Amino acid sequence: MKQLRNDWIQVKRREKNLTRCHLALKMGIATALIQSWEDGTSQPNGQQLEILSSVLGLNAKLFETLTSNLTNLPWLALENHA
Repeated sequence: MKQLRNDWIQVKRREKNLTRCHLALKMGIATALIQSWEDGTSQPNGQQLEILSSVLGLNAKLFETLTSNLTNLPWLALENHA
């Protein structure tokens, strides 16, 4: 299974001056879920990824690409997990 590099969420969150708590509130999810994405123990699902892109002000088309074809985005430093 392909997995996103986990630090991009933290980087984008900090660029927006959001704490994990603020991001979680904006997304309507638990702060612990944001933490698990950032520490790499879980990943956002498709719907969460769409909301995350909206909250962080990122292009939704980019996230559509992320979820459908992860290998074409080398700048994310994707890892391959079995």
